Amino acid sequence: MYSVETGENANQHTFGVPTWEYYAQHPEEAPIFYNFMTESSNQITPSLSANYNFEKVRVVADVGGAQGNMLAAILKANPHLRGILFDLPHITQAAQQHLQIEGVADRCQIVSGDMFQPWPFQADLYLISRVLDNWSDEQAVAILKNCRQTMKADSKVVLVERILPEDPDRALLFYLFDLQMLVGPGGQDHSLKEYQKFFEAAGLRFTQAIPLTSPFSLIEAVAVGA
Repeated sequence: MYSVETGENANQHTFGVPTWEYYAQHPEEAPIFYNFMTESSNQITPSLSANYNFEKVRVVADVGGAQGNMLAAILKANPHLRGILFDLPHITQAAQQHLQIEGVADRCQIVSGDMFQPWPFQADLYLISRVLDNWSDEQAVAILKNCRQTMKADSKVVLVERILPEDPDRALLFYLFDLQMLVGPGGQDHSLKEYQKFFEAAGLRFTQAIPLTSPFSLIEAVAVGA
């Protein structure tokens, strides 16, 4: 549960480290969590591929893409694409085998690193799926600022996140997810207006939001001035 004594999320309060560090220190437990995340991504990816136009994209970077299941599906559906998979070193260790099984390893570069440090790659499209809701507002903006720093003039960033409805009567399910993010990694879900503020703080401009498989949406932005 969330700690009323410290205000920290449950993982930090119970184990003394954030969620991602805990799984790095306990590799025997990590596959259970990452397999769950993979299965969740598998439910979203068909809708993403069907509703977003990748025709003008040449290189797509999946930031925080874990073992690359979402990226692999996108590459398979779009043979002209090349991919970059970016995540922490202990997470990307299993990615090469997965990408080979999916038949896209020859079109995908694996980059291990920390998304809170400068990103050592460039892409036409930066896919950041179910990442920002794991972090505080300040950390979410920091991630987007790093993205903005590496973007080309015509690059785009696409978030895949839950958008809190403005109507409270439609928001109960979303509030439950929001509470889950608070208790677990210590993040939260946001309204579209809040995502737009994050974009503005990072030097980005919101362009569109597209509903995907419920309860997720695609949220697109470009560099300011583009």
